[in-house]
Amino acid sequence: MSPAGDNASECARLHPANIPANRTDVFDTGRMRGGEFLRKVKAISRRRKLVCRWVPERGSGSHGTLYLGNSFTVVKDLKKELGAGTTL
Repeated sequence: MSPAGDNASECARLHPANIPANRTDVFDTGRMRGGEFLRKVKAISRRRKLVCRWVPERGSGSHGTLYLGNSFTVVKDLKKELGAGTTL
């Protein structure tokens, strides 16, 4: 194969249409309740084989702590809507 053929195949491989989008799994442009967010995170953790744990006792009032792998975050009341941009 000629060097030009190698270059053409390399260009085709690196074409933006052939590269998967680098996006997060949890994103939403609308409103989402805390419980819905928790269900989505749990589903993603199962697919990625990560440890996911919800600890409602480790939070103030209706808040709770969500552990995902080595990271954690505090989630507001599961029955109320999360603020805009929280899940982006």
